[in-house]
Amino acid sequence: MHRLVLVFALVAAVWTGEAGGPKVPAEDDVEVDQKTEDTERVEYALIYQWRRLHPPTPAIDAAAVRWLGQARNLLNWKRAGAKGSEPDTSLEPFAFWRGPFDDRRRAAWMALDAVDEYPASSLAPELIHLALEAYCDLREAYEVRRLLVRLWYAYPEHPRMGEAMRQALEVANQVQAFESKVDLDASEPSKVIRIDGSGYATDLNRLYRFLARYGDRENVAPQAALGTARSYLILAAGSSLGSARTEVFDARRTYDQLLYDHPTHPLVFAVLCEQVLSHLLVYKGDEYDVGALISAAMIIDQAEQEARGDQTKVAHVQRLRARIRGWHQDRDLQVARWYASKRGLEGLFGTPDGLKDWLDGARYYYREVIRRDPVSAQGRVAERELAALPVRKLAPLAPLPVDGVGK
Repeated sequence: MHRLVLVFALVAAVWTGEAGGPKVPAEDDVEVDQKTEDTERVEYALIYQWRRLHPPTPAIDAAAVRWLGQARNLLNWKRAGAKGSEPDTSLEPFAFWRGPFDDRRRAAWMALDAVDEYPASSLAPELIHLALEAYCDLREAYEVRRLLVRLWYAYPEHPRMGEAMRQALEVANQVQAFESKVDLDASEPSKVIRIDGSGYATDLNRLYRFLARYGDRENVAPQAALGTARSYLILAAGSSLGSARTEVFDARRTYDQLLYDHPTHPLVFAVLCEQVLSHLLVYKGDEYDVGALISAAMIIDQAEQEARGDQTKVAHVQRLRARIRGWHQDRDLQVARWYASKRGLEGLFGTPDGLKDWLDGARYYYREVIRRDPVSAQGRVAERELAALPVRKLAPLAPLPVDGVGK
């Protein structure tokens, strides 16, 4: 009988996922990406070692030249509008079924077929690069990243590696199409900031992360890191408040890492301004936590320093600061009115710690609104409502002793 009970317990544990102990947290996309790259690294390292043992011969290179020429002619013909007769593609295998496909894709397949046919050729990296260019034209981030990784690990001597990195970055930015719009005249926080783009795409972000790790430090790497942060920001902009906080945190973490890795890069100003947007995205109005506004105000001060006198940048900072200050005034005005509404409740419920009178809290927040900007609409309202509060009566001071010494 006890064995039967044990069997039922085991089945129940397996059914609920407890038989193997505590559940292992699911891997995030960065970990999955790293494992994929580790597998690719091993595969392409073996190709690199094989090539070291099998040097190219003139005959092999001569054959590869013909393939490269036909594939490039096909790609260039398509880029030129496919006018006139199709160039010679007599070397293209299985041409009878490749006909319906895009000529750029056919050129890529042809170049990669040549690499398979002549893996020892010194032209193998050029053939792979041509396939990468064809997939860049097609804006296929998955294939672009796959071929870029192949070039990086199997053909590190490729003289145009930097160009391949720049081409991959350009297509990644085209696919992402990041655009931020700030409508400073909108009345509601949810309508002030709009961020558009393709959102968070796994293949696109794998490409960005590879470029951020291995691209040149002057241009490719920082721009790729910025692309990764923006993808999180795009996703956060289209999410609900609860789920958006996770993506916003990932965006801020990536922005922070970019600033740490490239503290003097010209992109720093843009990074700081987008960090401000990451805070304002989660601010939903004067009844919510004001921490987002405080953080945004601190970062915008940093951005002003990075503007370095550029009047366009300074004007952008000033507009953002005015919008943040206005929201902060709205929030303080809301709090002041809340305190004022509790007038007369001291005897029933008491007052918060540190306050002798509920109206003291109202006075404090009204003065904060005025201090931030006395000539704004909120500042003028705060002055009127503060003046309408009853004047606080202070307790009379005790008279000093005749000799001036307290007892």
